[in-house]
This record gives sequence, C-alpha cells and structure tokens, in this order.
Amino acid sequence: MKRHIHDAFKPLTVSICIPAYNEEKSIAYVLKRVLNTVNNVGNKDFMVENVIVVSESTDRTNEIVREFGKLDTRVKLLEGHKRLGLSGAISLFLKRIKSDVIVVIDADVFLSPNSLRALLLPFRKWLEVYATSGRKIPISNSPIVHAFWKVHHELCLLRPKLCSSIIAFRGGIIKEIPRIFGTPDTYIQALLERKGLRILYVPQARGLTLEPNTIRGFIAQRRRIYVQHLLLEKALRYRPPAFNPQLYLVALVRALLNDRKTKALNYLACAILEFFGRLLGLWRFRREYHKSYVWEKVR
Repeated sequence: MKRHIHDAFKPLTVSICIPAYNEEKSIAYVLKRVLNTVNNVGNKDFMVENVIVVSESTDRTNEIVREFGKLDTRVKLLEGHKRLGLSGAISLFLKRIKSDVIVVIDADVFLSPNSLRALLLPFRKWLEVYATSGRKIPISNSPIVHAFWKVHHELCLLRPKLCSSIIAFRGGIIKEIPRIFGTPDTYIQALLERKGLRILYVPQARGLTLEPNTIRGFIAQRRRIYVQHLLLEKALRYRPPAFNPQLYLVALVRALLNDRKTKALNYLACAILEFFGRLLGLWRFRREYHKSYVWEKVR
C-alpha cells in the first residue's frame, strides 16, 4: 500500500454517529465505553470533534444523552422528528457533520478500550483505505449465534466487508443513504467497490453486541438482512460477499477448523437456519420489499 501523504503534524478530525431508538437501558453504558475509547485515541493522529447520538426515541434516551452532554461537550443529541430508520438517521448526521473520518456505531455496541484507535489507524497510514470495519463479538446465550459470527469473521478475512455495528469511512464520499436501504453498511460497501476504493477489515476493533438469544429471533434477524441484500441487488446490481456460496462455505469450514470449543452441530444448525432465514427473506421481499427501511427490534 502507498503511505498516506496527509500532513504528519495535522490530526485527522473524527466525528462519531450513534443512531438510537429507545435505547434507555444501554445508551449510558455505550456512551461511557465510547468516551473511554476516545480517550485512548490520542491527540497526535486524531481529534475526535463530536460524539453525536441521532435519536428518534420516545423513552428516556434523549434525556440521558443530554446529561452526558453536560459532562462532555463533544457529546451531542441530534433529534429526528419522525421515525427515519437507520439509514435516515445516518443521513441526517452526514448532512450536519464535516470531518475527515466518520465513525458509525450501533447504540447496543460496547467497544473494547482500543477499538476506536485500531479502526482509525489505517486512515492515517494508507491513502488507499476508504473504509474500515470492526469485529462483532455477540452477547447471546445461543451457541448457534456465536457460531454464526465466527463464520462472519472468517468471511471478512477472506473478503473484507463492512459490518454496520462498527464502521468508519472517509468524510465526503457518502453524502446520503436512501431510507429504503436498511443496511447502510452494505450500501456504503456497494458504492465504494463500484469506485474501486479499498475496504479494510480490522478484527482488533472489537465490540460486544447484543444479539438474539432464541432461534426465532436469529431467523427473524437473518430474514430482514437478506431482504435488504436482495433490495440492494435489485436497485444497484450489487451482490454482497455472503451471496457467494463458495465463499460462505470456505468461511464455514475455516471457522469450524479454527474453533475447538463450539460443537460442529452448532455450525450445521447455523448454516441450516441461515438458509431458512434467506428463504423467508426471499418470500417477504417478493411481497413487500419497499416497506423494509424501518427495522423492528429483535431480541
């Protein structure tokens, strides 16, 4: 890779977006973890200007964010006046912020202490890197869910892909994300790959993420994501990496070989449930794909 020619004495400015909808139970802890990682970034290479929660909440989420804002002026609340969906909330943020690097973190992701610095360093080092993505570590009682995210990790190692829970990209390359696309990470990836811009997977940037505890919840999650992938394929003629059955199979085998703790049966169940979720997604997509931009919560 070519070294970045950015002025070595000028830190890259960074703004963090946290889309939230009724996250009163987790938003305080999420903000504490984010601010902790911000403090570990350092001022030489990066300057975090804003930590903005874009909220359309009807519970105490907004009140909690305002309290944090009194303690740290970088924490701000950006209120949506109607339910915009995940992509709409990020677009609202992008219209207000002009920073060198944009970071998007889900409101139920708990970052490890050095995750933010690991996610940002490639932008400082290399000119070719236009987006980075971290690794999700699931908080779930289901071994099948844990198996799925280990397969996802191997898939990202084989072909870097963005994961909406922890992503960063250069400012100015994405100005808006159409609301109909409920997976903004895949939409951003599609645009970047069309332009031949490099995406980097950074597994050191880890975030604990609340994931479904039940098979029913897992299937519902996989169904809705597959609906969005089908929509992207229809609208942009873009096929996400997970659409490649050979790539997915290689990732599955690698995860199984590298994991001595999880039983092989859980990986088999993971593959079967993923296939079933995709069948349900295909059925729903053919019925009502245009209604899928607002995400329902899955637990």
